[in-house]
Amino acid sequence: MTLRTLFAGLTMAALIGAGASVYADQHDDHHEHAGAGQFDEAAWYAANGPNENHARLKFFVGEWHATMRMAMSRDMTPEEGEFDSSFTLVMGGRFVEERVTSETPAGLFEARGLMGYDNHKQRYVSTWYDNMSTTVHSHEGYWDDGSKTLEFIGEAPDVLTGETKKVRVVLERLGRDVFTAREWAYEDDGSRWLRFAAEYRRKASSPARGAE
Repeated sequence: MTLRTLFAGLTMAALIGAGASVYADQHDDHHEHAGAGQFDEAAWYAANGPNENHARLKFFVGEWHATMRMAMSRDMTPEEGEFDSSFTLVMGGRFVEERVTSETPAGLFEARGLMGYDNHKQRYVSTWYDNMSTTVHSHEGYWDDGSKTLEFIGEAPDVLTGETKKVRVVLERLGRDVFTAREWAYEDDGSRWLRFAAEYRRKASSPARGAE
């Protein structure tokens, strides 16, 4: 058995186990009629496929230009900058991948983000990593239809002290072609400060895909 075959088998076993758990939680009545130990492949794929929660993410698909302000600590004056960002649907519409590039005094900045909806956890999830850190940032959160916001909670290292801090990230849709991204860092006493804020504007060559 090759390593590739072994990996594929283990991956499928893990996916079937997770999918069966989600399906059982969401369809108890059907599961009783199906009989113990029986696996309904069609239902499993339906429980793990994209739905209306993933459809909201289509709004982000396209090419964007952003202006930003960022501070390393609450006492520092924020620095301003610009960057280009591209969002693409991946994995059959289950996730959107963001690719960021920007020229900085330290050289080319590159970053990747992944955002999706976890049907098992029933919440939105996101990750972020870049070429100026070895940390993979992970967040989980929810959509608020009234304010048109995606709000995430996670943790991130303080670049000055090395301590891990709670962070809150909010993506707010301001229209079909504009959204903002803001990140607050929390101190031990519960106070918070805005360490990152960006306004994304869709490029004219990139038509909107998501509904208002």
